[in-house]
This record gives sequence, C-alpha cells and structure tokens, in this order.
Amino acid sequence: MPAENVPQTLAPAVAAVLARARAVVEPEPFVVVTLSRHDGPVLQRRADRLHSPFLLHIESSGVSLVCRETEWQVVGGGLHPAAYQGGFRMVTLDATVGPDAAAVGRVVREHLSRLGVEAGSVPTFHREHFLVREADLDRCLAALDAMLAEANRR
Repeated sequence: MPAENVPQTLAPAVAAVLARARAVVEPEPFVVVTLSRHDGPVLQRRADRLHSPFLLHIESSGVSLVCRETEWQVVGGGLHPAAYQGGFRMVTLDATVGPDAAAVGRVVREHLSRLGVEAGSVPTFHREHFLVREADLDRCLAALDAMLAEANRR
C-alpha cells in the first residue's frame, strides 16, 4: 500500500502508539448478536463464559454482543436473537493505548474508511480492537501495515 494513503499528520501521542503497535488477527471468526432487553440478564449471567476480547452492550432498548462464534454457541443456548451477523474477524493493535485510545481508534477507523474498509471499534482498557468483515481482512491488514510502517519512519 503506497505511503501516500497514510495520514500525513498524526498527533504525537497517536504516532507514538502506532510506532510501537503491530496488527494481530484473532484466529476465530466473530459474530454480532442483538437481543431483546429481556434477554439481557440471562446474557449477563453467562458472560463469565466469554473470553476477551468481547463486547457486551446493554441499553434499555436491547442488548448487543460481539464475541467469538464458538462462544456464542455456548452462551446463546435458549436465547432468541433479533439479529445475528457472522463473518467478522477481530484485528487488535497490540500496543498499550492508554488515555489516547479514542484518538488512536478514530484515526485508524478514518484511515481504513478512506480505503473502503469498514471497521467497527471494540475498545478495551489497554488495547484497541477492530471488527472487520472477513472479506475485507487482507485490505485491512495491508492498510494497517502501511500505517504502522509510516509511523515507525517518523
């Protein structure tokens, strides 16, 4: 991927995180599941069966879960999803992002978006994770590799 596709102006804190990061792909496929709010308490009780990274988002309107496909098969028994989407992969920036996580995530998502790769953010306390469609994985990794290499040259 040409360096001209990489953002030329990065905040120093974001550039510092990217310079020490590497992109790591979780080996298993991920799913996005949406459930009614009535299934929320059941899913919360079963959440101890999920392994990081995962995202459990509970609102008054419903519950969303991002997890490994195999883990959904374990925790989803007896639940009735309103929506189920498979075919995702989780890409992690393997570097501690600390207080700059939101800025790092935004810069990376914007960069990927400019290149036609849609990436959902799954933030955690110490790492930035991106949910991408399996079909976009190679383009995502090429874009991230170019971005990280450029950050290392600065």
